[in-house]
Formats: sequence, C-alpha cells, structure tokens
Amino acid sequence: ERVDEILKAVYVQIDSLKTKGPEERHVAAIKETTRKRYETLAEKSWYWERELLDAYLRGEDPRNILEEPKLAVSFDARSIQQTAQEYFDMGNYIEMIRLPEKGSEQ
Repeated sequence: ERVDEILKAVYVQIDSLKTKGPEERHVAAIKETTRKRYETLAEKSWYWERELLDAYLRGEDPRNILEEPKLAVSFDARSIQQTAQEYFDMGNYIEMIRLPEKGSEQ
C-alpha cells in the first residue's frame, strides 16, 4: 500500500548521499557504534574463534583480524559519498518489492 511512498523516500536518500554525502554527525555516530561493538565482541572467545575460522576458510592472514577495527572507522563523509556515486547507478538497477501474501495478516 505504501510501496511508492517508501521507494520515493529511498531514492531521495540515495540522491542525497550522492550529491551531499552523509552528515558528519551520522558518520561520527556510526564510528562510535562500530568501536563499541568491536570492544564488546573482542571480549568473547566465540568471536575470535569465528574470525579465525573465517580467515582460514578465505585463505587470509589471520593477523588481519587485528586491523579490522582500524578499517571499520577509516571512512569519512567524502569516501561514503564517492562510494554512493560509484555504486548507486540509477540507470542500471533492479527494483524488487516483496509484498505479503494475499489473505495474510499484516
């Protein structure tokens, strides 16, 4: 019922990212959330087990795991804008909409 309204809002956000980039306060909030999440996960043995297994399965150097927190906060508003400009090609995209089955409760 609100598909067109939601799609319009999504496209407005994509256009804003491409033309203006994200607001610095949003970038700062994402970086802080990422930092806190890593600190919390780093205390869990299952996190290290999973990361080591993933590195092994991908054939990557497990020492790279220690670089992930630095990489996770190395972005800035400009790099996000550049990425949006590169990957959000509005001349070449697919729009997929999943609607509830008819007769199902919403």
